Amino acid sequence: MQICRCADVQVFLHNYIDYTHSRRLVIITLKFIPNMKLRVARHTTNLQPLIDFYTKVIGLEIIGEFKNHDNYDGVFIGGKDIAWHLEFTVSNERTTHYPDDDDLLVFYAASKEEYDKITENIIANHIQQLAPKNPYWKENGITIADPDGFRLVIALSAD
Repeated sequence: MQICRCADVQVFLHNYIDYTHSRRLVIITLKFIPNMKLRVARHTTNLQPLIDFYTKVIGLEIIGEFKNHDNYDGVFIGGKDIAWHLEFTVSNERTTHYPDDDDLLVFYAASKEEYDKITENIIANHIQQLAPKNPYWKENGITIADPDGFRLVIALSAD
């Protein structure tokens, strides 16, 4: 029994994904499951520095938290009325993951004012700008690292 063929996957993706080309970047928008939400979760040993970074520098909000849930504490960071958020957890277990220069969270500022505010926060908090591995981001964003060393890019929205 054949589980999947490439042509079947291409037809499936074509039916459910919109592709928008912006220079060399392909922006993919899902056309289905309109109520689906996205959570990006990561375990850390630096919970409070991450909370401070994502709220004070990036400008996100704490939208929830939990304590001692099966030996885990955690926080949800995002914004009101958006379909995604970040989750950071801490426990007595050490983390074993390592960032790669191509592993990025890309935040698109909704306006020039929002972009400028985040840039001011980066400077005020003495956060070093990094040279991106992908040259696209050198021209189209600011690359920095969070307290765990994972990279993120701040860019102006293509819209």
